[in-house]
Amino acid sequence: MLDALPIIIGLPVALIWPIWYLRNRRRRTSPLIALLPLPGLLLWFALLLLGIGPPSRNLLYEPLGIGMIAVMLAYWKLFKLDRVNPERSGRTAVLFMLLATLMVRLTMPG
Repeated sequence: MLDALPIIIGLPVALIWPIWYLRNRRRRTSPLIALLPLPGLLLWFALLLLGIGPPSRNLLYEPLGIGMIAVMLAYWKLFKLDRVNPERSGRTAVLFMLLATLMVRLTMPG
């Protein structure tokens, strides 16, 4: 599991970074959006250690799915939420990331 950690964290960051760079040319946005997968992965790991959620053989697929959800949320934040309310868009994206992580951990079939 620890061998795959750079891929689990690096892949979503590598997919988020280019679109942040392009969007940052027009409107100044924080580069911290590239770290959007991190709160979800930390919550997933905490839930796993606490034994919350069904025991699963999919322990490698869950964090990859969480990372891909983070990519979708980052695109949603950069293209939609920043237009509506840029001050709260980062907090909204993190909240949705945590909720999606909780749903993945509680509903992923074993």
